[in-house]
This record gives sequence, C-alpha cells and structure tokens, in this order.
Amino acid sequence: MAFLKQGKTNWKYILIVLILAFIVGGGILWWITRQEIPLVELPEIEKPQETGCDWKPTKDYGNCTMLLGVYYNGKKCEYISGCSAQGDVIPFQSMEECQALCEGAKEIYSIIDEINFIGETSIKEYEIGSAKFVIFPKIYKEETKEYLWGYFEAYDKDEKIYTSEPVYAISDLFAFEYQNNKHIILSEYSGGAHCCFQEYIFVLDTNNNLKIIKILPLGNAHITKTSLLVKNGKLYLVIKDDRFAYFHTAYAASYFFNQYFSIHEDNLIESNANFKQEYIEEAINCENDLNKRLLEDESQYIENWFPLLVCKVVNYIAAGETEKAWGEFEAYFAKVVELDPQTVKEEVIEMLGQERF
Repeated sequence: MAFLKQGKTNWKYILIVLILAFIVGGGILWWITRQEIPLVELPEIEKPQETGCDWKPTKDYGNCTMLLGVYYNGKKCEYISGCSAQGDVIPFQSMEECQALCEGAKEIYSIIDEINFIGETSIKEYEIGSAKFVIFPKIYKEETKEYLWGYFEAYDKDEKIYTSEPVYAISDLFAFEYQNNKHIILSEYSGGAHCCFQEYIFVLDTNNNLKIIKILPLGNAHITKTSLLVKNGKLYLVIKDDRFAYFHTAYAASYFFNQYFSIHEDNLIESNANFKQEYIEEAINCENDLNKRLLEDESQYIENWFPLLVCKVVNYIAAGETEKAWGEFEAYFAKVVELDPQTVKEEVIEMLGQERF
C-alpha cells in the first residue's frame, strides 16, 4: 500500500502502520518485563585477613611444659606452654612468625633447612656451602642379632673435622643464617620417652670454614626453630633448662625455665641479664596462678601448685630479685606436711648453683 496515493496523503495506510507499531512495540515491552534480568555482579570485596595479633589466651592450659604455640601479649610475642590447647587455635607456631607480623621485627636471620632423620635406615648426606655432614643410622645386624649404633661425620672442604661418639639416633638437622654465617645444629636423641637430647652446633663462616662451636647436653630440652628469638636487633637462642625435672613432682608437671644465649660467629654467650623483664613477668604470672590454685584447690595436690612455686622462685632469682623470690615461701607449705620448706629452699639453691650448660 503506497504512502501517497495520486499526490494525496493515504491516511488509511498511516493508521494501519501506527496500529501495527503499537501492537508490536507493546508486545516487546510486555515480553521484556516477563524476563529475569540478571543483576550486575559487583566484584567481591575481600575482608582484611586476621593476623592473629589480637588473639589472647582465655583458658588455663594446665601446668605442663609442652610448647603449645606463640601469641602476642600486646607488647611482645611469648610462648604458651601447657598440657593441652583445649580446642583453642593458638595463632602462631613459631616465635619468628609472631614477631614478623606483630612486633614488626626486622628479619635479621633466615631459616635454611629443617630435616628429620627419625626412622631413616640408610646413610644420608647433607651439603651446605663447602661443608658436608654424613649421618649413619643405627642398624640391626641379622647375622649377629644386635644393633650397631649410629654416628655422624662433619667435613670441611672434603676434610673430615669431626666424628661423633656412637649415638642411638641423629634425630634432626636445623640450619639458619645470621650475620652472613650459617649455623648448623644436629640433634642426638637417646631413644627415651622424652629424654635425652644433645645438640652439636657448627658454624660455616663467611670464608666457608666449618667448625664446631658447642656441644650442649640438654637432657629433656631440644633446639628447634622456635628456640630463636629476636630482641633489640640481636638474635638469641632460648634453651629450656630442665634441672628441676622430677623435682618433688612428676615429669609432666615439672617446670623448665628459660636461659638465653646471644649468637655470635664462633660462640654462644649466656645473656640472661638482657632478659630481666621477661623473668619478672614469668615470675608474676606463676605467682598469680599459684595463689589462685591454692585458694581454689582444697586437696592441695603437690602437682597442682609446687611447679608454680618453683617457677616463681627461679625466675625472680634469675632477675636478681632474691627477696621477692623467697617472700612468703614457707607460707605455701602450711597445709603440706610431707615437704619441709627449709629443705626445699636448700635444694633449690644447690641446684641453681650447678653448672648446666
């Protein structure tokens, strides 16, 4: 049908077109309203990850010396020990991780290797720089029906510089770098349920010369990466002193106190004086727990309170606070007839006077 017909406007044609446009357009609009139009997807905003620095312990984990983890107390990172975490997820398993996130500690050292040799039955070699360590496991000789003890050898530029005495097992090797020197620690394990360890500490200096600098008979203690501690820009080795193991109590309740050693190129130097505040804080915590337990526990089982008394006394003495160490000492024994406070005091003094490392 033509828009113009014989020079005149064809209104009938125009009317039909408009009606069709209305019908078609309205149908399209109706169809659109019936469809599910997907929402615009906005990019997901990630929540800031929690670092664990705000976590604080809220439970009593028990008076055991087992290391449960590390947390930040608002001022510094510190270890948590006890019998069980009781379902809590303690945020850090290493001191350096906590310090890096919460204290902003400068990474002045780096972990090189951690190797476990427990269960190994073949000879293992470990090379680092120009140094090499060869670990010989304990083996069983079928023909003689006996065990041959293991040992290890240390080589500097292919020259043997050290051979250990026969050992039950070399349990692990731990290596780290500090001030451009590489420190390698081999741990000897005696095979007991929890005892004993002896640590062989080597250093590979900046000239690639390997030497042994220390052999530490640690007994119930053991050196791992959690033993490293940074304070005021210096690296320290924290060693658990076990001289009070089984001291008038079972092993599980025994108290081990910290000793601190600054790490140097060719030596470990006892540096407890740099940690007076840490000793005092530990003593205060133990004293508070001690007073609380003696008030709450009418049975007065010695395992429930005596290790806390040892903790209080030893840490105050390590901090040089002798008067606080022995303050009200005898009062704690008021309901305990099997222990004489004067005898215990003399034993503590004698044990602290012994050379441990």
